[in-house]
Amino acid sequence: MFLSEEQYLHAKDLFEQKTEPSPLLADLSSWAIEKYGIEVIDYICDERWDGKLRMMPVLWEDEEVDMFRRFRNYNPKIQKAFAFKFAKLCRKYKQHAGFTKPTEVFVAYETLKEEFEKRNIVINRVIKSCEPEKGEDEEAMEETPEEVLRGLPQKA
Repeated sequence: MFLSEEQYLHAKDLFEQKTEPSPLLADLSSWAIEKYGIEVIDYICDERWDGKLRMMPVLWEDEEVDMFRRFRNYNPKIQKAFAFKFAKLCRKYKQHAGFTKPTEVFVAYETLKEEFEKRNIVINRVIKSCEPEKGEDEEAMEETPEEVLRGLPQKA
């Protein structure tokens, strides 16, 4: 997964339904579900290293991306279908002006699951590293918040 922090957080919020999808995203996802049985969680518009425009539907896991492959490469028919559908939606919603010409857009796919799991593992490790060792000052761990506050230095 090669999403930036901002892209990851946006996709995560959409996945967890903390953010409403845009009408364009909702239509793209509905189309992908109907046509391929796969939900598009988010999408990213950017430019490749060679200057070509790139649209990346963000899917859940690699197995879904594999459905869009033919041999080792992406299936060009499916890439073309995504490019044409996305271009049509861009024109409909008057967004992403450069992406309204499907023949000028390269379609790649990103996934969220691996990054989501990796970040949760890191968070759990940090939490675990903050926990005291077994048997270490067990009495202090049983103190109420009020008792802990009383033990802190007070302002003069």
